[in-house]
Amino acid sequence: MEPGRDATTTSFDGTKSIPKPKRKLYVASLVAAFAITVALSFVSGGFDRAAGRMEFKGSRIPVEVVLWMGRLLREPLWLGVAVFAVVFLALLALKGLLDRILKLLIGVNIVWLLLFLLLSLTSWVAFFKVAEKLKPGGG
Repeated sequence: MEPGRDATTTSFDGTKSIPKPKRKLYVASLVAAFAITVALSFVSGGFDRAAGRMEFKGSRIPVEVVLWMGRLLREPLWLGVAVFAVVFLALLALKGLLDRILKLLIGVNIVWLLLFLLLSLTSWVAFFKVAEKLKPGGG
């Protein structure tokens, strides 16, 4: 075996070879983005009931987006669809079928993760600010 031969492979459809680490990086970023999104969605479930009774000034859209995503991913059907999509995309990437757009997909995963974390953080801060004001003697 030649040195460096195991570091790259030819994709399934015969296109230019892509280093295996980039494929693995995509799969890792995909799984991380999915796991964090699902975890935060389940955490937001605890806020769901209380948020319906609260008045959010200026932060209603991030709160609604995070709560909607949480409700969606807590449903078994949609969680199953999301798991299937992640596994399907990971297998396509590892086979080399997504090599042409691999860098774009890695970027999309990173941007999604940052945006979702920002939305979640924004909505949680808004939630706790409103909850603090609603406490007896809390302003």
